[in-house]
Amino acid sequence: MLAAWGRPITGLFTQQPTHLALAPTLLIACGVVQLPFAFAIVYRGAIRGAGDTKVAMWLTWLTTYGVRLPLAWLCSGVDIPLAGGGTIPNPAPLQQWWGVHPLVGLWIALCTELSIRGAVFSAYFLTGRWARVRV
Repeated sequence: MLAAWGRPITGLFTQQPTHLALAPTLLIACGVVQLPFAFAIVYRGAIRGAGDTKVAMWLTWLTTYGVRLPLAWLCSGVDIPLAGGGTIPNPAPLQQWWGVHPLVGLWIALCTELSIRGAVFSAYFLTGRWARVRV
């Protein structure tokens, strides 16, 4: 419902033009990622419950720090300030190529990572290795 009627639902909370323009797009992204995110949550919980906590931890760290953070930086268009006063410039491909708003780009990155996380945990779960762990 949030993805299908994002604009009317957003209108119940605000009449800000920026909110009405961006929130429906973000709600669609959020709606699309629900199934892979659910797989990630359920499979990670099952793997941890079976006692294979180290693999669950490493897969979570891998997707968080190896996928989420780089994608969030790349898709948000935000430069990284350095302690010495310089910055790491962001090429901002979504903003330059398609004119995507930085907030929408960030949400695309985060939803992409959740989908990848769901695929990674699903793939590991389907191997069945978690069932052979001795606790």
